[in-house]
Amino acid sequence: MTSPAAALKEAIRTRLAADAAVLALLREAKVYLDPPRHAAFPYIAFAESNQRDNGTSSEDGHITELALAIWSRGNGSAEGLAIADAVSMSLASPLVTATGHRVINFLVLGIQPQPQKDTDTWRTIIRLRVVTEVL
Repeated sequence: MTSPAAALKEAIRTRLAADAAVLALLREAKVYLDPPRHAAFPYIAFAESNQRDNGTSSEDGHITELALAIWSRGNGSAEGLAIADAVSMSLASPLVTATGHRVINFLVLGIQPQPQKDTDTWRTIIRLRVVTEVL
């Protein structure tokens, strides 16, 4: 069985790489599980994730917390926030489906733009919380 975190990452990557609104803002499908060393801006990459058991005596389940990082350069925080809004809309409906897992609840917990040391690069973090049951 694939872990919930791995299944969700692949499902989210697939969804975002096919979403017209996200693609228009990224200018091509730049949604990475692990970004290449010199990826062109803007792009989306997975940041930290953790999962914990949320099962019952009769059902296996998990709570998975994921973070997506939107890397952008120029235009201050505006570009990252616009992409974050498009990502949130893309993931909102219908619920993402993950191989081997049923998504019970999918929440965007927050969006946080962070300027980097060079002051021209921004990392906008989207925090997600997903409750799943094993199929």
